[in-house]
Amino acid sequence: MSNASGADTAALGYSVGANASADARTGHITVSWTGGSAQLTVTQAGVAPPATCAYSVSPVAITSPAAGNSGESTVTVTGSNCSWSAQSNQFWIHVTSGNSGTGTGTIGYTVDANAGGERFGRIIVTHTAGTTDISFTQAGLTCTAALDPTTQAAAGMGASYSAALTTVSGCTWTAASDASWLTISSATSGTGNATISYTVAGNPGAARTGHITVTAGSASAQLTVNQDVAPPLTASFTVSPTPCPVTTASVTTNLLSCSFDGRASTGV
Repeated sequence: MSNASGADTAALGYSVGANASADARTGHITVSWTGGSAQLTVTQAGVAPPATCAYSVSPVAITSPAAGNSGESTVTVTGSNCSWSAQSNQFWIHVTSGNSGTGTGTIGYTVDANAGGERFGRIIVTHTAGTTDISFTQAGLTCTAALDPTTQAAAGMGASYSAALTTVSGCTWTAASDASWLTISSATSGTGNATISYTVAGNPGAARTGHITVTAGSASAQLTVNQDVAPPLTASFTVSPTPCPVTTASVTTNLLSCSFDGRASTGV
């Protein structure tokens, strides 16, 4: 305060210090003179309370295709010095940018491809007012299955064949036969396109039908194998040497299951 004392008319100067409190305060300056006094009242406001942080996130509901995708959500903040952070709760959702910030910002994310069924996850945005969730729903993989050919006429004597399986990349499939004489000789399970190899045994009886079924997710494809009875077998024999001047001869047949009766004969 200047001019703390004086004579005659004068100006009284004073200064007020900063108020670090949120509460208002009051002080007085008293001027006294011979025979009397006067008082100056000074009232000072308190400091303004800190601004309240408010947060909003958009979008907060994201639908992703089975193939996966990427995108952004915006964090809008009102208030000063308002911080936030973002973290995924699933291994297939990745925060690629904006995992933390102060004030308004964006959160970048990527979603991995889905080789299974529908799934759900979140990015959790944590801030001074609590948390806000960004919810993800990802579609499951839609599998297909097709075999070429879909029918096979198998030789009665039996033989080996194959069929081409076409499906969606990433789809897991299994193959099974419904007949004991129809055997899958290649892998009975796999992922993606494949060749299904199989063996048909010889048919000693009546015509018959069997199937190989391939299942991929909710899709399936079937190969029908039709086999007629094996034709009658005709055997032939060859004797060596000819003529037969010796007591031992070699007999050759064209069929493994044929038997013969060898007897010595004179006068031939």
